[in-house]
Amino acid sequence: MQTDAIVLAGGRTGGLLKRRGETDYKCFLSTGKGSLLEAMVNSLKGCDLVSSIHVLAPSSLKDLIAIENIDSVHGKDLPVIEGIVSLLEHLGRESNHRKDRYLICASDLPFVSSRGIRDFLKLCPGGINLCLPVIEKKDFFRRFPGTIKFPVPLKEGSFTAGGVLLLQGQGDIGRLKAFMQKLFDARKNLPELLGMLGRGFVWRFVTHSLSVSDIEKRIEVLSGMSCRAVRGCDPALAFDIDNILHFIQAKRCIRV
Repeated sequence: MQTDAIVLAGGRTGGLLKRRGETDYKCFLSTGKGSLLEAMVNSLKGCDLVSSIHVLAPSSLKDLIAIENIDSVHGKDLPVIEGIVSLLEHLGRESNHRKDRYLICASDLPFVSSRGIRDFLKLCPGGINLCLPVIEKKDFFRRFPGTIKFPVPLKEGSFTAGGVLLLQGQGDIGRLKAFMQKLFDARKNLPELLGMLGRGFVWRFVTHSLSVSDIEKRIEVLSGMSCRAVRGCDPALAFDIDNILHFIQAKRCIRV
């Protein structure tokens, strides 16, 4: 099944990452040949399950993004989630785009590959609205030894989430938007994320009884959409660049 891809290109750098990377935006960082945005676009283009690629960025960047293989660049000065929903609605109105299968991607994944994207899409079950790759701790550190990463310990083991999300089918876009905004705001803060899920989840986490299926079911309640954590994915989907240490580690891995 063909998929439309949306790449988010508005994340800021700041601090040491800004000075070392010599850019205000993470999508323009370079760990090897070309920018991180170029790496993502090229990986998507090389995946036979991706039919079109659209970039969502601040309006000030729209004219600076001149990369082959991009079908459109949408400059929107909106909060991230509002921008995504606006673009989904825009693409849904266009007859030449599918209205029910979108891959939303971060642009700061330096080791992403066409094969990794394809494998994830093939692993996603049909009929599930939200699919997110989750990488087991042992698999991540086997691929990227010495990397600073803090997987979340759950009943089945420790996991870290990937930087892409597959959205399939139609649902209550208003309810989904509200849920995604809460999730986005809490994504880097585990206590806040657990609190968003509910008090009982904090206790289950502390007692090591919180499972992946518990989280899936709770997300379904909050979002009004079916959800699946997809295992067995490429660990590169979870290697993102949030700070200067990740940037340095990525450059070292490239040299190795």
